[in-house]
Amino acid sequence: MSEQPTRFICYKWGHKYPALYVNRLYSMIKNNYKRPFVMHCITDDGIGIDSNVVIEDLDKLSSFRGSSTTMFTIEKVSAFRYGFLNCAGPYVLLDLDILIQNDLTDYLNESYNFSEFRMINNYWAPHDAVIKAYGHSYCSINSSFVTWKEDQAHHLYNYYKKNIDKISRVYWSLDHALYYLNENQYGFHPSGIVYSYNAGAEWPDDVEVGLYRKDYKICIFNNSHGHGFDLPDTKGWAKDMWVQYDNT
Repeated sequence: MSEQPTRFICYKWGHKYPALYVNRLYSMIKNNYKRPFVMHCITDDGIGIDSNVVIEDLDKLSSFRGSSTTMFTIEKVSAFRYGFLNCAGPYVLLDLDILIQNDLTDYLNESYNFSEFRMINNYWAPHDAVIKAYGHSYCSINSSFVTWKEDQAHHLYNYYKKNIDKISRVYWSLDHALYYLNENQYGFHPSGIVYSYNAGAEWPDDVEVGLYRKDYKICIFNNSHGHGFDLPDTKGWAKDMWVQYDNT
């Protein structure tokens, strides 16, 4: 039986991220994943996106478009539905404002092999923040790099589909809702895989902002809170790495 391709998924809606982000992300995947894959961009505007990327209609695939909710990035939960894209995965959901620095194949298909639903744990956050800042917009998880297969995330889809109107009155973002409402219902990528350009890698000994950590797989910029640098605003290694993917 032939190997099922890994489905890399990104979302693009509104005007913040132009097609350039999608095309560079596709180039990053192509250069850092050595197994069969298909990249899908779920969007309300596919103009300018690389022809190798499968364009998917956001309005048709989002279970939350047009609802009363304004929760930030709730659209991602639509991908957690079992059978999304008419397959069983495996799936890799990526934000557009990330850098893939190193090959993902060994991690995704060998040491991890999509054994569970995984998100990013903010290992760079102070250990006591969960106590001192709990309930004050604090969140120590991140959905910039989410992985799963088959029905591993379907319970979360069901939960949000049933309760979204109530949840959106309390939580302003998907990550915050997942953190406070669904603890212990997902796993995490281990330390050493993902770090934050704006916050570091491991508290308390490795939290220098803007440092290039060559052995990590992914660098995220998680700047939705308004602090730190967006990817296009960086200088030096990060900007250079991002731009180089135009030519690979």
